[in-house]
Amino acid sequence: MYIRTHPGAADLTVEELRERLNSNTKHSFIQSIQRQIDWIPGLTSFWQRQRRQLIQMIEQLGSPHLFFTLSAADLHWPDLHRIIEQQRAIAEGVEVLDITTLAERVRHNRCVNNLTKYPHIVASFLQCRVKLFLNTLNKFPGFKFVDHWYRYEWQHRGSGHVHGFLWLSNGPNLQQKDLENPEHRRELIDYFSDKVFAYAPIPNHPRPDVNPCQMSRPAAGKTNSADVTELLNRCQRHAVCLPTYCLRCSKWLSVMNQRSKGIIRDSGRSSLGGHKTILV
Repeated sequence: MYIRTHPGAADLTVEELRERLNSNTKHSFIQSIQRQIDWIPGLTSFWQRQRRQLIQMIEQLGSPHLFFTLSAADLHWPDLHRIIEQQRAIAEGVEVLDITTLAERVRHNRCVNNLTKYPHIVASFLQCRVKLFLNTLNKFPGFKFVDHWYRYEWQHRGSGHVHGFLWLSNGPNLQQKDLENPEHRRELIDYFSDKVFAYAPIPNHPRPDVNPCQMSRPAAGKTNSADVTELLNRCQRHAVCLPTYCLRCSKWLSVMNQRSKGIIRDSGRSSLGGHKTILV
C-alpha cells in the first residue's frame, strides 16, 4: 500500500494514519491510497489463475495427450539424503553420517526426520528431478512434446507429487476424433498402445530385495524392461491384498470392485491406469 497524491504522506506513522482514517477527511484520504496484491502460491486466487492458464492452453493447443502423476520416492533417494546429511553435519558440527550403514528401521526413521527438518531441500531436489524427467522424456521418440503444464501437491509429512499434462508434437487432434467412429477409435488405440500400458514388461519377475528407488542408477547389465518390472513389483504390488484397502464395496453398484490404484498380479497383469510414474 502506498500514498499516491499527498506530499510527504509516505512518511506517516501508524498513529498518524489512524488519526486521518478517523477524521472528517478520511474519504478523500482513502481515495488517495492504492493497494497492490501479488499472487501468493497456494491461495485461492493463485489456483484460479493457474486454472485459467490451463484452460487457455487447452483452447489454443487442444486437449492434452497424456496426463501424468510423479510420486517422489523421497524416503529412498540416496543423493537427497546424502545432501541433507552434509547440511546436518555442518549445522551440528559433527561428521557426515552414512545412512547406508544403519539398520533398516533406524535408516527409515532417520530419513523421515531428514524430510521433516529440511523440507526446503526436499522441495528443491524434487523440482530438479521433475525438470530432469521432462527434459529426458522430451528426447525420446514418440514422447517429444510441444508444451506441458504441471502442479505440485504435498502430503502432510511433506512428500511431494506432481500432476501434469503433455501435448505431444506428433499427437492426434483429439477434438477431431469421434469415439463412436470405429476407425477413429482404432487410430487412437494404435497411437497410445505403445505409450500407455497396464502390465509388467516381464511377467512373474521376482520382487527385488532392494528397493530400486534406493539405487542411484540401474545395476550394470540390467535391461530397461527388468528395471521397470522390478520398480513396478516393488512400488505397485501388494504382498497381501486386504478388503479394507485393495477391495471395497461400491455403494453405487453394491459389488466388490478393485480399487483404481494399480496392483501388479502374479501373472504380471495389472489394473494400473498407465498414468502414474514413480520418480526414481
